[in-house]
Amino acid sequence: MTQDKLLSMSSGKTISELIPLALSLGPALEVSGYPKPGNVHRLRDQPDKRFEDFLASSHAMLIAMIKAFDDGLHLRGGMGRHVFSAIKLANTLTDGRNTCLGTATLLIPIAYTAGVLSKEGDLPECDDLVTETTRVLMDHSTVDDAIWFYRAVREANPRYVRDTRSPIEGLLPDIWSPSFAEELRTGNIRLWDVLKKSSLWDLVSRECVSGYPESLWVSRTLSKLREKGWDWNVAVVYTYLGLLAKREDSLVFRKNGAEAARLIRDMASKALADDWEKGVPASVWSMDRYLQEKGWNPGATADIIATGISLYYYEKVVKSGSS
Repeated sequence: MTQDKLLSMSSGKTISELIPLALSLGPALEVSGYPKPGNVHRLRDQPDKRFEDFLASSHAMLIAMIKAFDDGLHLRGGMGRHVFSAIKLANTLTDGRNTCLGTATLLIPIAYTAGVLSKEGDLPECDDLVTETTRVLMDHSTVDDAIWFYRAVREANPRYVRDTRSPIEGLLPDIWSPSFAEELRTGNIRLWDVLKKSSLWDLVSRECVSGYPESLWVSRTLSKLREKGWDWNVAVVYTYLGLLAKREDSLVFRKNGAEAARLIRDMASKALADDWEKGVPASVWSMDRYLQEKGWNPGATADIIATGISLYYYEKVVKSGSS
């Protein structure tokens, strides 16, 4: 789709507003889906996070993605800096709650790459966009991006990073080291290197370095279900469970152990086999209550669902401009 076509269908909106806007819908609509077992959703807050916190964070993401898109459009660097700025603003809006580290890590590079590609006159469909995003991360991310990313993690201050031993201890500089920036520079460690090594255990990092396969699956699944006439919310919850049934959630695995991660996968598989014709089945509501009581939150899967929803809406914008 050319810029002229996109501009003609945008009712006066510029390309730098439309694409980040489409991408920012994912985080807001992901948290609105209910009941997504274990997650915060519109009917379920958690002790340290509220539904409203995630909505506020989605606006922080929009601002960061507009800037990332613009930097990509003008071939400036800054992916890591924009991840940090999203986390910093989200923390300001939510009194320091960690609500968007995973989604920012996934979506900021996509927004940046969309800017790079729009400079060439065309915006690709989702498959090509995410493939190119991984290539941009691999070829163009810098040590400065890695330093800003470390700052973003430190700003988010996730408890599971703070309180548990890192599975990649020794492979990368310690997040909490006072000399982390110097260590990253000395080792010439770029953001790509950080994500690549982290992908050994972390689903979000794995998604970034492998072409976003699960996010694409989410986008395609939502499209198919909507074409069949499924209610939007039911489609989101079903897709979330479908992703949980594919593999263990890395956040649950790290925070709660392998047995908890396997149990969630098994519960999701069983829930998918229930009758969904009349809406979300009772087993899913029961699963949500159980996971909430246990404090088991498949947050990495939620981040990928958010990214898949973002790609779903990006694709709608691209297709609308092509018609």
